[in-house]
Amino acid sequence: MAIPDVASPLVGDEKRGYAAHKGRRYRLNRQPVPDEVMTLIATESAETQTPVATPAGRKATVVFAGGGTGGHLFPALAVAEALRENVPGVRFTFFGTARPFDRATINLSDTDVISQSVQPLRMKPWGWPGFLLRWSQSRRLCREYFAAQRPAVVIGSGGFASGPPIYEAAKSGIPTVLMNPDAIPGRANRFLARRASHVFVQWPETQSAFDGHRHCEVSGCPIRTQF
Repeated sequence: MAIPDVASPLVGDEKRGYAAHKGRRYRLNRQPVPDEVMTLIATESAETQTPVATPAGRKATVVFAGGGTGGHLFPALAVAEALRENVPGVRFTFFGTARPFDRATINLSDTDVISQSVQPLRMKPWGWPGFLLRWSQSRRLCREYFAAQRPAVVIGSGGFASGPPIYEAAKSGIPTVLMNPDAIPGRANRFLARRASHVFVQWPETQSAFDGHRHCEVSGCPIRTQF
């Protein structure tokens, strides 16, 4: 059961901070920054324990990857809101889609929005060359950004727009996190899971879709404080 978009009225259990799935009720996460994510922000690499480089006047950066729909953006905005309360001076960069919805929805201060040309992978073979071209273009965009300003962590919120940033961050040794609020993971998260440092799911049943991942945890679905 998806959490409604911000424009949708919240009723019943959802308004009280609960959601239902397969006849069971789950508490939604109103403090949506797990300790593991805070640790990744505090260190540049879980393996080297190298502190994030934050010279005088430079703020730590957290990158969010995903967009195009409310289901991909609103949980990410909830995490950004909580991070802003817990990490002084943090700034954000959202790698989203070219859809106007992304820029209209992301209205946080100290936040950059970068549009990617990447498109969904269609099943029709004649669409594959165009997908591969835009996939390569978006990967290069992410690679150049990460080389110029290495973020503390890259957080993917699902969907095709999360692919290039998570893929390139993992190749560069930057910690990566996947959020999966859906009961059944989409193709992007299934593909990216093996490259992610941590995977956070909303439903206990979803963990079986990420069997073999050593850091897959149930965290609920991040929702913003005004809900």
